[in-house]
Amino acid sequence: GLSNLGNTCFMNSILQSLNAVPELAAAFYHPPERIWSSKAVVAPAYSGLVRDMISGSLGSVVNPSGFLRKVSKQDSRWGDGRQQDSQEFLNSLLEALQSECNRITSKPVYKELQGKGSEEVQAAEAYVYARTWNDSIVDDTFGGLTQSTLQCLACKRTSHTFEPFLGLAVPIPQAAGAVADCLSAFTECEQLEGEDSYKCEACKRCQPHAKRMQIFRPPRVLVLTLKRFAQRGGGHGTPGGYGGFFSRLRGGGTSKNNTALIAVSHHSGSLEGGHYTAQARSCLDGQWYNFNDSHVRQEAGRPGGASSSAYVLFYRMATLPPPSQHSSL
Repeated sequence: GLSNLGNTCFMNSILQSLNAVPELAAAFYHPPERIWSSKAVVAPAYSGLVRDMISGSLGSVVNPSGFLRKVSKQDSRWGDGRQQDSQEFLNSLLEALQSECNRITSKPVYKELQGKGSEEVQAAEAYVYARTWNDSIVDDTFGGLTQSTLQCLACKRTSHTFEPFLGLAVPIPQAAGAVADCLSAFTECEQLEGEDSYKCEACKRCQPHAKRMQIFRPPRVLVLTLKRFAQRGGGHGTPGGYGGFFSRLRGGGTSKNNTALIAVSHHSGSLEGGHYTAQARSCLDGQWYNFNDSHVRQEAGRPGGASSSAYVLFYRMATLPPPSQHSSL
């Protein structure tokens, strides 16, 4: 377990979830030479914490105060003693690790993408260009590519934009029965008319458009944040059904349900306060555990059924694409 240092359950929940990601745990438990820059602050502190957490026995408690001091230098919010959002902490930590472990040592040259050829060619161009800016263990593990498609409803001209991501926030639709329903709502086609219309390059004027967002290249580990707080006034709950849903995604051989849930960051209580816990599958023994700060208990199995507290979910591809580099615990 991890000691609560005063409203740091948000941090503990994410740290336990990340420790269930084998690629990340392996990289920081046995860090390769020069995995982080000489000026790194967060990465070496995180590595030390990962070693303490993995080396500890069941029932032992690790004090993360040293790590908290270092990560608070990168963002002072985490050490101010107030409750924070676990998803915001996750984003901040991954961005810090991405920056400090970046294999790109010189600033790349900005260029406009051509946007020509097939969707696959455009996506490959965007992905390769993105990796000239950020190329790290974080990108290897969590980096994916979204595809935004715009179609003019007048002339049917279609254009595509591909963007890198480390995680996605998905809405909770009415009567959502599974996380797959949230992903379907994220990829739902949207009609853009009136003030929201776009100028069509073919028509040379503003026209109504249809817009659709998709995941073109799924990452090795997909992080989904359920937009619980943004929709609380609308009466949306958190869906149950944590199973794989890559059958809804495009690209990367995702025609089958080939994902596995490996961790969940839970939030219970109000937006202004509440408490964070985690459920995670150990990358050491494959067992599921419930993490409530310093208290840890083994679960009977993976989470299932309805949940009113699930907030950030971590899915790992069961059939992994070839890694750019690989290590094991």
